[in-house]
Amino acid sequence: MASPVISSSAARQSNLVSVSGGLGNQLFQYLFGETLVERLGRPTVYDTSGYRSYELHEGFAIPKTFDVELPLLSASEQRTVMISRFPTLQRVVRRSSWAAQLLGCETDRTFRRGQGRRPKTRFVGYWQSQSYSNDEIARFCGRLRFNQAFSDQILTKLMRYGPLDKIGAVHVRRGDFLIAPPSAPQYALPLSYYEQAMSQTMAQAGVERFIVVSDDPAWVQDALAPRFPILRFDGIPNSAAADLCLLSLLKNKVLSNSTFSWWGAHLCIENGLIFAPQPWCKPSTDTAHSTPAMSSTWTLLDVAAK
Repeated sequence: MASPVISSSAARQSNLVSVSGGLGNQLFQYLFGETLVERLGRPTVYDTSGYRSYELHEGFAIPKTFDVELPLLSASEQRTVMISRFPTLQRVVRRSSWAAQLLGCETDRTFRRGQGRRPKTRFVGYWQSQSYSNDEIARFCGRLRFNQAFSDQILTKLMRYGPLDKIGAVHVRRGDFLIAPPSAPQYALPLSYYEQAMSQTMAQAGVERFIVVSDDPAWVQDALAPRFPILRFDGIPNSAAADLCLLSLLKNKVLSNSTFSWWGAHLCIENGLIFAPQPWCKPSTDTAHSTPAMSSTWTLLDVAAK
């Protein structure tokens, strides 16, 4: 679904939320922008200029994934805003409160909902650690409908494997987590976490087979396939959109410490047994702005984060 492009005059009267990162981060930025509408009483416009120099994942993926319309800052308006003209500034602003103040922005480090002072109109961050209410998350997820072109195809193929409650979903995130610098909060989960979570899913939920979504299929084949019954799920578009849709269709899940996993659980209409790692981020790093709220219905498994 095409997203409307907003004029200059409308943009100046709106909350301006920068969108960056992969699909999981984009959804948190979208959620944050929508909650600002209620809190501040003015519309939100989304700035995707950061994708001009972003080569990871699949670019701005929300319109490719869901039937939604996000009001976008036009290319001509981006050229009038310094932080949009130079997307590398967005990374600087996210890391430096001083730079954020200089450029007139709010970030995860400077903005807290419910604060007394009136916030600025420019928001740069990932916003996953904000204190969203269960109702806000539920309303937001209720508005997200996967593009029917691939969601029907995935469900049809999935049902050929038998009852869905006998199939578990596993998300294995490695990729960029393996090469992240020591100061980064994210870390790759050990094999022992997946072994424990998958074994308990089979014992407690009656799951007989698993479908694994991963950015490292070779590791899955070598580490998990010899130990667990894993289905080969072919014939769907190889994309983050298809993977997220697949995660949302299976109620019993093993999550990784990724926003992509977090959304795969919350977008599910009916959740069953869900395992998540604890801690979500490395305790030795600044985790206050990187850890989303864990659902009280999830089972947290202790992991020795390195």
